[in-house]
Amino acid sequence: MFKFLFVTLLSGFYFIAAQAQAQISSCDISRAHALASLNELPAEVQGLLGRSLKGVSGIADMNEKFNPSDVIWDPAIPMRRLVNGAASDTCIRMTVEHGGRGYYTEQLEFHLTVHGWVKVAEIHG
Repeated sequence: MFKFLFVTLLSGFYFIAAQAQAQISSCDISRAHALASLNELPAEVQGLLGRSLKGVSGIADMNEKFNPSDVIWDPAIPMRRLVNGAASDTCIRMTVEHGGRGYYTEQLEFHLTVHGWVKVAEIHG
């Protein structure tokens, strides 16, 4: 019974991963508009980004204060901030900067699937 359950779960994870992978190439960002704020994103994507989290675990909007270094002077300020992005009805791409000792930016991509919004790409730059 355990073996059957494990194989069933593994198959389900593979199916979801394959579905997300297949949708990576279906993003048509040419129909997107430039993001001016995190508030323009669907609530589900804001949740995936941790928009409602306070302090260093949260994410700041464009031009909001964030902590770019590894020294935390104010624990109420997030360690991440939206740099730019574009969104369509079914696809969102954005650049987020991460503060800390190893400051870096990452490219994130989200797609709308039958299961809701899913992060399908995360590329550290």
